[in-house]
Amino acid sequence: MALEKFEGWTFYQPCPIPDDIQSVLAVNEQPSCAFKTVRDAAVFTNYRLIIRDS
Repeated sequence: MALEKFEGWTFYQPCPIPDDIQSVLAVNEQPSCAFKTVRDAAVFTNYRLIIRDS
């Protein structure tokens, strides 16, 4: 995957992991941290990066 797709995102500051992220996690997937972006939240898990549109 090309990282150019993510150039426009800026992670401003850490934030709490959103409660509703649990519904999109795979079996054995655990969220580790989240960051605020301009209008979204980016959640890092042990498997992937999830961008949550708020």
